[in-house]
Amino acid sequence: MAFSKSSRSIRLEQNADYRTCTLVAECQVEDEVYRESRLELNKWIGNDDGTFDTQGENFIGSAHALELNGSRLRGLLDDRSRHAAWAEIDLDKYVRNEGGVLKA
Repeated sequence: MAFSKSSRSIRLEQNADYRTCTLVAECQVEDEVYRESRLELNKWIGNDDGTFDTQGENFIGSAHALELNGSRLRGLLDDRSRHAAWAEIDLDKYVRNEGGVLKA
């Protein structure tokens, strides 16, 4: 099941040096029981010439102005020529809630 359908308080956290980008959510374990879970997005999302790539990793090194709206991650990604353009990925297609734990 798409993680956003069984999670609340969904947000994005980045550390001060922008080397990590973490999806954080309170994930439903059972009725009315939620647990905070974290998933480091940089470990399974890359940048393929200015588009998010779920077969890669380390997109954060070429990303700017990241924002999360529901399950949609949006940001400026550099292409091979170092030109930045807006890109978006729906995390619901790749992230699930398994017993209160975010999994890619």
